[in-house]
Amino acid sequence: MALAGGVVYAAANNLCDVYSVPSKSIVGQKFPNPTTGTGNFEALSLTTGKVLWNTKLPSSPYGAATVTNDLVFTTTFNGKVIAMNRSTGQIVGQQQMSAGTNSPLAIDGDTLVTAASYADGKGQKPEIVAYSLSAPATSSTSSTSTTTSSSSSAAAM
Repeated sequence: MALAGGVVYAAANNLCDVYSVPSKSIVGQKFPNPTTGTGNFEALSLTTGKVLWNTKLPSSPYGAATVTNDLVFTTTFNGKVIAMNRSTGQIVGQQQMSAGTNSPLAIDGDTLVTAASYADGKGQKPEIVAYSLSAPATSSTSSTSTTTSSSSSAAAM
């Protein structure tokens, strides 16, 4: 969750499972496919406790919430970084990463950093990604350095 201006921003994941573990072991248990989950992202007033807005998302927002200026950000399991207007919840920007993610985001100055952390499909690759929040959306700079298991890149959001 994130807190700014008397408002709490919270990601909600809509994927559940019911199972029992009589033997205290999860070996052999079937778990839900994480790619099938959806989500909601909500803004709640600290003063009144009321939901100010609720934005439905097509994938689980495991990326929690990060606020800067008039935007709130999250990442979704299908590998998107999503920017929403803090006042309305309207999605104002999205960026597809190189893989799915269950990673949170961090912002320092005008740089947002997160990770494409769940590479499970053909052509997907795990990487740490940095986005410039002040660069024009039409320009894109990218630099990638690869090690044996990860890479990083930078682009405009």
